[in-house]
Amino acid sequence: MREHEVVVTGIGVLSGPSEGAEAFWAQISDPAPEQPTNQAIEGFDGRRWLDRRAAQRTDPYAQMAVAAAALAKEDAGLGEIEPGRTGVVLGVALGPLSSITDEHAHFLEGGAKHVSALMPVRTLPNANAAAVGAWLGIDGPCFALASGCASGTHAIGEGARLIERGACDVVLAGASEGGIPADGKGALEFLRAGLSHLRVITDEAVGRPFDVDRRGFVPAEGAAVLVLESAEHAQARGAVLYGRIAACANVLDGDLVAPDPSGDAIALAITRALVEADLDPTDVVQVNCHGSGTMANDLAESRAVHAVFGEPGPPVLSIKGVTGHSGAGAGSLEAAAVLLSMRHGLLPPTHGVRTVDESLGLDVVHGAARPWTPGPSISLSLGLGGHVGCLVVLPPT
Repeated sequence: MREHEVVVTGIGVLSGPSEGAEAFWAQISDPAPEQPTNQAIEGFDGRRWLDRRAAQRTDPYAQMAVAAAALAKEDAGLGEIEPGRTGVVLGVALGPLSSITDEHAHFLEGGAKHVSALMPVRTLPNANAAAVGAWLGIDGPCFALASGCASGTHAIGEGARLIERGACDVVLAGASEGGIPADGKGALEFLRAGLSHLRVITDEAVGRPFDVDRRGFVPAEGAAVLVLESAEHAQARGAVLYGRIAACANVLDGDLVAPDPSGDAIALAITRALVEADLDPTDVVQVNCHGSGTMANDLAESRAVHAVFGEPGPPVLSIKGVTGHSGAGAGSLEAAAVLLSMRHGLLPPTHGVRTVDESLGLDVVHGAARPWTPGPSISLSLGLGGHVGCLVVLPPT
């Protein structure tokens, strides 16, 4: 039972060259034509955010989570916190892949004596949540959850539920994916080797969601954390609101690799989220799609949109042409994009689109940002394993 309304008061983002909410908005709202899709977070140094000891003990993906949380906390103007009333919920997918591959290489080259004593803690999949919780100094709920590339969306939903039922006043929620080395080797090439067999990554420098010639996505680093608060807590401290989290649905598609082409599971997630939010499909005025740019994903999402909203349905978009596909981080980046679109009164264009695939029957925002009147919006995520996540985001009242 929902006891408290959940509002968003802070956004922290790391993606490509962008650090912070407004830099991220500038990048996704007005991308340069044929701008390469983001891959690594540029110039990242975890020691800027963590002391030497903490940085040594954490994989880059966890360090990026702390950085995004710090940016979100600052953006929210959140000063002193009550440790027992503050929570952390962060999503994880590949997580510490770079530390795992590095340490395994050391083991193969030199045996046990070449494996770092810090390996067991650097390779924890829950290290992003633990690191953020330790940085905040909280003793409230703190955990990581794993549902593939839907993890960031589910983390925001679970964080919102902690507030709704009164367990927390403040929750930092989102996800991070990182650890791509600057030399382009190691974890990224290991990841590409696997993804190439699934035929989901493009050989171009730009991802092209919903394009007739789409070839897949660009793997990328990325992190985004939202500060969620109860409306009462935010009002008491005079916080400025980005928007509200009205509902989250979590559905299993059933296929480990590709979404069912019918889009039925995605449509079910949208429908359940709208019911929870007490909204009608006609109320929805934006769908920020998972939009990975694979043939199967974009087809399934288009069919889900038609099943719920009719054809063509509300305007749809994907930010992955700019951000790349940041695994667990994708859903939280997209939720941040929805909230920023409300603040700025613009829908960001789907970067990389040259010719919209008309067979999908969608109203794809592309070419330039589109003015809109903010209203109920959907943020969708799909993850390997068949996980589907759907957030309903509302403008601030």
